[in-house]
Amino acid sequence: MYLASKSPQRKHLLESLGIDFEIVLPEYEEVDPPGIAPAELVERHSLGKARSVVARLAPFPVARPVLGVDTMVVMEGKAMGKARDEAQALDYLKHLSGKTHQVYSGLTLIWNEAGCDGNVGGSGDAG
Repeated sequence: MYLASKSPQRKHLLESLGIDFEIVLPEYEEVDPPGIAPAELVERHSLGKARSVVARLAPFPVARPVLGVDTMVVMEGKAMGKARDEAQALDYLKHLSGKTHQVYSGLTLIWNEAGCDGNVGGSGDAG
């Protein structure tokens, strides 16, 4: 599998599951247009990341799927955004601690062999 992500957490998760994968950094710019629901944004971003890696790998290898993932944390109606650094990540965690918040995740698996191209996952509270 190809992982379209630079996230150390996603890398660690796949390693802990014993999944054979290779990281290919996506060339995708995350743009969040106003008025788009978080569930739709994470789906768009996961698809954009996966498609950018497929384009970089052309011709697309038949037997290795590409996994694109995006996650967004929303609290009090506001998206937290990606932490710039470790200090901001710790600040986010302190801010979220003990408070209700939503986590949205979009998963896209593009697998040439199965003719699959699209969203295969879901999102947190979006239903």
